[in-house]
Amino acid sequence: MKQPNKAFIKPNKIFDQQLEKEGQTTILEKAKSYQDEDDFTVNAVPEDNTTSGKIETELFRTVQPKASKKLFPFAISLFVGLVIWQAIDSIWSSFQASDMLTLSWSMFVMFLSFIGLSAVGREWLKLRKLRQHMSIQEQGVQISSSDSIGSGKKFCQKLASQASIDVNSASYQRWLQALTHSHNDREILELYDTMVVSEQDKIAVRTVSKFSTESAALIAISPLAIADMFLVAWRSIKMLDNLADIYGVELGYWSRIKLFKAVLFNMAMAGVSDLAVDASIDLLSMDLAGKVSARAAQGFGVGILTARLGIRAMDLLRPLKWQDGHEVKLSSIRKVIAEKVISLVGK
Repeated sequence: MKQPNKAFIKPNKIFDQQLEKEGQTTILEKAKSYQDEDDFTVNAVPEDNTTSGKIETELFRTVQPKASKKLFPFAISLFVGLVIWQAIDSIWSSFQASDMLTLSWSMFVMFLSFIGLSAVGREWLKLRKLRQHMSIQEQGVQISSSDSIGSGKKFCQKLASQASIDVNSASYQRWLQALTHSHNDREILELYDTMVVSEQDKIAVRTVSKFSTESAALIAISPLAIADMFLVAWRSIKMLDNLADIYGVELGYWSRIKLFKAVLFNMAMAGVSDLAVDASIDLLSMDLAGKVSARAAQGFGVGILTARLGIRAMDLLRPLKWQDGHEVKLSSIRKVIAEKVISLVGK
């Protein structure tokens, strides 16, 4: 017969050691009180490097105007000096040897070199002027944000002089009469934008509408794809030249390429939401044109692309940045293009 299990109880333990060592004292830090938000340092949260952000960064690095290196002007000067030296030496040697044929060829080559160097110099000056013009917008932003007084009027007069605006024109005189001593620089620039630059914008919008509708019409009636490419390139470059003339910018070969490159960059950096809205409306309009003809839909798409190119060129060529709510919208040109294409196809 099994005996009942007895409860097992562990023996108790007695701790007689002191919890704190002798001579050891607890050190408490002095209390700190925070009464002002300035006592705190707010760390900026780093932005998420998304794929679109990386693409925009690469585009900016590709198209951003690079500062000219010190070696490039030195190399150009050395090349020009060597060409002149060689030409003078050849002419002098031919003259001493009484070799009239070599002398004639040397003078002819020197004349061609002079023409070529002059053309390169003019292109460099035009490219430099374009870069200076594209930096004027930033100067206007700095003047507007400073809330200063005294430099706004001089800055606007400089803009008018660069754009070859007639000082006796109605818009310019209306701006001068509207100025008072109570206006600061920001208000002076806003008045100049509203009264003077807006007149240039109206002409520019008509120019963009004209070239966009012409491009759309040419594509709609053109039977060859390769002809379409040349037509679009020709009309786009011609449109950029006219817009540059409106805003007082003289373009050369390299400056025209620079502007075209900057316009494409501006289009690529446009807001995604804006492009999404434009694309949805464009597709709806192209579907309407597609019911009439496939060529009409293609022409309408090219016209929209040309119009967007012109609007982005206006953004870069304007001497001042757009005021809020005054930007030119693609919707103001889209209807004109659609009506033009449908009227041509319907005939």
